[in-house]
Amino acid sequence: FFSSRRRHTRLQGDWSSDVCSSDLPHDSIGLSLAGHIRSYVHRDFDGAKDLFRRAIEANPSCAVAWAYSAVTYAYCGEAKEARRRFNRAGVTLRQGPYDALLGFETLVAYAERDWPTVIRVARQALVRMPGLTTFRKHIIMAQCMLGDYDAARAEQVALMSEEPGFTWEKHLASYPFGRESDRAAMRQVVRGLA
Repeated sequence: FFSSRRRHTRLQGDWSSDVCSSDLPHDSIGLSLAGHIRSYVHRDFDGAKDLFRRAIEANPSCAVAWAYSAVTYAYCGEAKEARRRFNRAGVTLRQGPYDALLGFETLVAYAERDWPTVIRVARQALVRMPGLTTFRKHIIMAQCMLGDYDAARAEQVALMSEEPGFTWEKHLASYPFGRESDRAAMRQVVRGLA
């Protein structure tokens, strides 16, 4: 679920639109996945929030709905609501098969501008999921925000070995920030890596 926007679009197509307009309100995980696609691929944050609302109404204990909705709120820069939703998911996530979703906390911490937490949680996620370069990108961005460009450059060497051809320009253009000001701030920060 951390693959590129292009792959999400190719694999999922208009599935999230079908779920959004369907009369099947009881599949909380399906609604949650559709909400994530709406948010991450289509950048339809209001549509995604509606799907998450439906998912949580169908199953208030659905950790997937709470975790994915936290990510959407983080994309929108709504840090307090993102944290509330992630915390709501947390207990269930730690006790279930969804521990990979705990890495979403990096996005919540990013929305909070809590750079040390972004780095700490992303490093923990890399231990669990070493091939997932998304977390290394979060570490690099947070290190840049802290002004630690030497550490960011060292991480970038590792990133380039894991994902040859990666560019920050492509990454930032495709990343689903809800606010252009977030994207502009990150563009400015990663310029220091050059």
